[in-house]
Amino acid sequence: MIACVSPADTNAEETSNILKYANRARNIQNKTVINRDPVGMRSQIEQLQSELLFYRGEKDQLIMKIESIRNGKSWDEIESNSNQIG
Repeated sequence: MIACVSPADTNAEETSNILKYANRARNIQNKTVINRDPVGMRSQIEQLQSELLFYRGEKDQLIMKIESIRNGKSWDEIESNSNQIG
């Protein structure tokens, strides 16, 4: 911390207050604590991984439907094929 003080008599009170504040600030000590629950975090990671796999599968199905539409298949044909697969 940098404290700006003045040697002038007119600023003596302000300089004194700045030095007191700087001393209090210097004495502040923080103690860091890691705020994690490894067991809960592990289960959350597993849940998110399973969701990711699910959505990747849905994405692949949508890509296949889009390709089928581009190849000229009707929506009814695509839906009947996806019902037979799923």
